[in-house]
Amino acid sequence: MYTLKSILLLVSFLILVNPAFARHGKGGSITYEYLGVGSASGTSKYRMTVKHYIDCDGTQFIEPASYLGIFDAGSNNLVKTLTIQESSRTTIQKQHFDPCISQPPKVCYVVVTYTSEFELRDNVAGYVLSEQECCRIGGIINIGNSSAYGITNTNIIPGVIGGVIYRTNSSPVFMQKDTVVICHDSYFSMDFSATDADGDKLTYAFSSGKTGGTVQIRQPNPPSSPPYSNLPYVSAYSADQPLGPGVKIGANTGIISGVAPSTLGSYVISVNISEFRNGVLIGVSKKEVQVTVADCTLSAAVLKESYNTCKDFTFQFHNESFANNVRKYYWDFGVPNSSSDTSSAEIPTYTYPDTGRYILKLIVASEEGCEDSATANVLVYPGFDPGFTFTGSCFQSPFQFGDISYAQYGTVNSWLWDFEDNYSASNSSASQNPSHQYGGTGNYKVLLTVGSSKGCMDTSTADILVLDKPFLSLAFRDTLICSIDTLALHANGSGVFSWTPNASMLKQHTASPLVFPKTTTKYLVALDEQG
Repeated sequence: MYTLKSILLLVSFLILVNPAFARHGKGGSITYEYLGVGSASGTSKYRMTVKHYIDCDGTQFIEPASYLGIFDAGSNNLVKTLTIQESSRTTIQKQHFDPCISQPPKVCYVVVTYTSEFELRDNVAGYVLSEQECCRIGGIINIGNSSAYGITNTNIIPGVIGGVIYRTNSSPVFMQKDTVVICHDSYFSMDFSATDADGDKLTYAFSSGKTGGTVQIRQPNPPSSPPYSNLPYVSAYSADQPLGPGVKIGANTGIISGVAPSTLGSYVISVNISEFRNGVLIGVSKKEVQVTVADCTLSAAVLKESYNTCKDFTFQFHNESFANNVRKYYWDFGVPNSSSDTSSAEIPTYTYPDTGRYILKLIVASEEGCEDSATANVLVYPGFDPGFTFTGSCFQSPFQFGDISYAQYGTVNSWLWDFEDNYSASNSSASQNPSHQYGGTGNYKVLLTVGSSKGCMDTSTADILVLDKPFLSLAFRDTLICSIDTLALHANGSGVFSWTPNASMLKQHTASPLVFPKTTTKYLVALDEQG
């Protein structure tokens, strides 16, 4: 029998020992598969998969079960909680390293999978899937006080959007390609892409990692209701730049690439996949992992996936690896039937003779005799300019956006809009001329990334101000006139004015109508500025 004293001692002991074996979670994800109609009328059946990524090193604690919270996407109210037992675990460790990598680090994950089938009542708003766990290691470079925050994994099952049923959807499934060596100050490439069984268009963007379980409540059962709090990123890093400004993610490929930061240690990367069907955003899947920037040196030739000279014919190239032990360079710029399209410079500049697609080749060599080569496509199609217009003024009505991008060669054929609206679940669009209704007032930076049939890609941005309502003021509130006089009323603002009552009035829909009332009259003015 426990006494109050023994219970207090037991609780204190658990709080003290939990951090020793719990802070090795390295991320996770939730995916689901539509299996058909459910056993009861008006239900649908799904297979859900939760994955936890656990550090191979240190003392591990692997949860025997996962608690999946299912919330109504319209009200955020909890519908049910599923307890899903562990179904498998796999250790994924990188075994083969590029011979040009000095001091290759250990790259290893334990992937724990929880799978279950379940049925949900069909609804209009759809469902938010959520699962929370503890805990992160201390000292994560891009997160402040990282050991104080757990992890929330989420996904969305759509319902009915614009009168169309989307609940028969299966979510994208991330490819398992996380064993990437990331050496400090060196170029790297990491595949975060996914496949989609429904053939939907997928776009990728960095997102904020979410807080979750705590040392005191390791696995909330049920998980807390959405929305979820963002991780606190430290200066020099953000949700959009988790590894700093030198690392980007391909919006259409899911390839994370760039030059790794100088600071050694662990970093959190979170990616959202937006799933579009016929231009309609129907779901957002999230995957989060923790990567390590290691103390290693990469002596290699590394080029970008492709180079687009869409402004002019001249391009400057450099080895993306930034290795400090490369001593020799040989560049071939890929011009057919030319012997003068080569260079031995470290950072050459070359002007292409004509438009077209060329194959660039780089060969590097180190003092130790390590040689490597890389190739990439160079697309030379100048005269590509992104741009857009917009109309709208307040969050009460949608803003209308219009693409005005220009391609001298080929055609503009892809669009990805980012409205920077954290109030809205539909924060992006793949339509050419979308509309978006903001969920709150404020200043927003809209980004449009456009691509052409010739492989050009560029981004245009604009700052927009979303108001609560149009500015409207009156020059005066009360005045006296004689019954035979005419008075000019005065309102300040921009838009379409409507004055009432409109009897004995001229210019009713202007800022300064003329009135000649026969009796004491109170006038009301309404202002409509772009809806």
